[in-house]
Amino acid sequence: MNELARQYSKKGLVVLAINVDGDHDKYQSFVKKAGYSHLKWGRDSTGKIASSYRVTGVPTTYVLDHEGTVSFVHVGYGGGMKESLRQEIEELLAKIP
Repeated sequence: MNELARQYSKKGLVVLAINVDGDHDKYQSFVKKAGYSHLKWGRDSTGKIASSYRVTGVPTTYVLDHEGTVSFVHVGYGGGMKESLRQEIEELLAKIP
C-alpha cells in the first residue's frame, strides 16, 4: 500500500490506513515501527468506522473514486492484490474529468 500511495500521490491518491486496535500504545508503536511514510493513519478504537463500512475481515481495503463512492472492496491480502489495486486505481484515475 505504501508503494502505491507513493507512486500515485501526485495524481491525487490518498491511502488512509485505519487501525482498529483498542490499545492506543500498541497503535502508536505499530505506526512508528511500520515505516509507511506515504500512508495517512487513523484509529477506530470504538469500531464505529468498521461497523459503518461493514468490515468482515482484516485487512479490508476499500477503493473510493474521486467523489468518495466505494468502487472496489477487498477482504484479506493475497497474491496479485497489488496488481489488482494498481489496475483499479488506473481505471478510476482515467475517469477523472
